[in-house]
Amino acid sequence: MYTVVRVLPRSVEIFHGCAARQYSQAAAGAFAQRLSFTYREKLDVPPQTNAKLAGREWVPGGLNPNNKYPEYLASPRTNFPPVYEADSAEGAPADWAKVAREIMEDKLAEYGVILFRGMPVHGGEGFSQFLLNLGYKTMGYEGGLAVRQKVATGVLTASDDLAEVTIQPHNEMAYSEIFPHKLFFYCDIAPEPGCGGESGLTHVRDIRARLDPKVMEKFKKLGVKYHCYLPSKENSLYKSWQETFFTDDKSDVEKFMKKADYEYQWQEDGALSYAHVIPVFHKHPKTGEEVWFTHVTRHHGTNLSEHPKYANDPDRPFLRYPYHTMYGDGTEIEPEVIQHIRDAIWQSTVGFQMQKTDVLVFDNVYVQHSRLGFKGQRKLLAAMTSD
Repeated sequence: MYTVVRVLPRSVEIFHGCAARQYSQAAAGAFAQRLSFTYREKLDVPPQTNAKLAGREWVPGGLNPNNKYPEYLASPRTNFPPVYEADSAEGAPADWAKVAREIMEDKLAEYGVILFRGMPVHGGEGFSQFLLNLGYKTMGYEGGLAVRQKVATGVLTASDDLAEVTIQPHNEMAYSEIFPHKLFFYCDIAPEPGCGGESGLTHVRDIRARLDPKVMEKFKKLGVKYHCYLPSKENSLYKSWQETFFTDDKSDVEKFMKKADYEYQWQEDGALSYAHVIPVFHKHPKTGEEVWFTHVTRHHGTNLSEHPKYANDPDRPFLRYPYHTMYGDGTEIEPEVIQHIRDAIWQSTVGFQMQKTDVLVFDNVYVQHSRLGFKGQRKLLAAMTSD
């Protein structure tokens, strides 16, 4: 159990086991408040008979007759994720952040993901206060290719993609040299039971264990080339360059391209195309472990050719989708290789429906996240930090 004892206006003491640390805190009033979590090693969920994968509509590769997806999404397993449940509904988000940070610092690299449940963190502003008081360095989303909107300081919508679409497992912004080390999801509106919207967790170690060594060796040799083609907003079906870079000024975009050393070109119709090559393996910043860290399947053109927004345009070339991946030498990745990697990923994935006010924290280098399509209401908020 992790506990914070708050005695104002003096100090905050955080106890981890028998060791105590003190943090100065300026505040008014004189009262004592004890905040604590109870740890559970496994999240109990009912059988996932509605979380169908194989044959599910709008799952890239799911209709491929040769896919090896599990019939249903697997349930959480021991310590994946571990659950830390608040013992009280009292306290401010800032105070809970101090306790939660202790757990993250101690356990996140070990488990890869942590679920905090029952904290009195309410709405986008409450989540923002929790996030900012963790003391990590928040990140913006310039150059990010998911469909998102800003909600509060440091907080975005998790995804504004169509509800029926399943978002493949991926490490956040693994297509960029600049990516978050921690990723946070907050459940603002929980999905209804049986209506989908499960949040998926995939440890990259499990993916690597299932991948053909020859496939990994080729990617290690060549890397991945990421190609983007972003229309101007008046022509965009999915995401425009204005939305991607949060500006209408081309000079701002050009500064970003030059700083990142990307090859780029403005098209006659106002679209922006750019490309760059990066490795598929990355060393974990804390442990030094070399891990599979790539968007090779998430950003492959088939992710959008099998998307409802492009259903009426089956002949669109891959290089005219907002994103596409190739081998680093510019050659196309074989369809069977893309399917093999997707098979390995989904075979390694577990998931569950988040509950209102849940906060799910990812070590973004170790654990991928995903979302099954859903019906009805569901709203998650997201935040990223660089440390």
